[in-house]
Amino acid sequence: MDDVLPFTLLCNSPNVVKLADRDIYAITHTIFYVTDFGLREPRWPRDFDPGTAVELLEALLDLTLGQENADLVGELLCCLLCLGVRDSEEARRAWQFLTAVQEADGRVNGPPGVVHPGLADGDDAYRHWATGYHTTIVAALAALLDRSPKVVRRPRPSAPQARPAVEQPLRRAVTWLADTGLRHDPATCLPAAAAVAYAAEALGEPELARPLLLDFSARLADADVAVWQGHGMEVVGEFASGLRAHGISCSSLDMFLKSTAAAVELMETVPPQAASNVQRLVGLGLLSPRRAAALTDAGAGAPHAAPGTAAADLPEAWKNYRLGHIAALVRDSALAGRAQHRITRDAVAFLLAQQSSCGAFGRPACDDPAVRERTMLSWTQSAVTALAAVHSACGTVRTAPR
Repeated sequence: MDDVLPFTLLCNSPNVVKLADRDIYAITHTIFYVTDFGLREPRWPRDFDPGTAVELLEALLDLTLGQENADLVGELLCCLLCLGVRDSEEARRAWQFLTAVQEADGRVNGPPGVVHPGLADGDDAYRHWATGYHTTIVAALAALLDRSPKVVRRPRPSAPQARPAVEQPLRRAVTWLADTGLRHDPATCLPAAAAVAYAAEALGEPELARPLLLDFSARLADADVAVWQGHGMEVVGEFASGLRAHGISCSSLDMFLKSTAAAVELMETVPPQAASNVQRLVGLGLLSPRRAAALTDAGAGAPHAAPGTAAADLPEAWKNYRLGHIAALVRDSALAGRAQHRITRDAVAFLLAQQSSCGAFGRPACDDPAVRERTMLSWTQSAVTALAAVHSACGTVRTAPR
């Protein structure tokens, strides 16, 4: 096993976004065999950091916990124990999950598809056994590894510090998005302009956004209120902030924002999910901080909106090439302080691999040039917002446009 170990998936920097269940099983069984289920020290390759293996296992636990896959959660928990790791937050959550899903008789149900429906042949008793026996064994094995005095124990190794390098790709994407946006209708391309403004500020290069902001503000000077209403405050507020930073005015936008602020002033409370939009009005000088605090504090007890994008959806998004979904996860993770997390870094790496030499993101499966460009505009807009959030993560985090 020590001779084979350097050639395994475990030791060759797999991207967690791309790992199917069978790949994760390959990783877990590599650890089972190379450690003899926690009874021996593996001979790691010379240039391999064991902390990287622990980081990978914890990232995969994050994903499989979100998917509520008790079988893989159990196997990954066993792997951490085989490596001697017990002081892991992900392992603690794994134990909580397995305890919660264990049935009264001790059985732990496996994930859907573990047994083909046809194999049960209508025998409910057999199906009940077949869909739970392996997962129950895995959970029992984890408990045994946790208790056994023969299994190695050591402090959790720290993973190598790594930061996604996004500055140059982000600058190229902003340039392409700004240049391409000039050829499109500003009423429909407003999210792209907001993304350009947000990213240019994150880069500390506001001049990248100025030509597009000047063009759009002039063409939208007499826009109908429906144009602004159709995009939502996240986009409109970011666009307005960009204009303010450059001293550019847009009469129709100014009227819309003033009427919006007046309407908010008359409200008694706002739901928690609208709090960031209220703060945008404060930032634009259209609402006092005291009034904003009163509106948001009054709604603090209301239920919060569901999280935007779940990390558990990443493998499916990768499989179906849903770049916007992946970019949304990256943005949300960065804004939540997880820009350096293994899942976020791997998602960023996948996104960057989709950037063309021109700076645009994505490879649409169509031949029509107009359709291709519109699709790439949408994907690049999402990627720009995500990468700007990552770039800003170590400084002042702002709320990104959606």
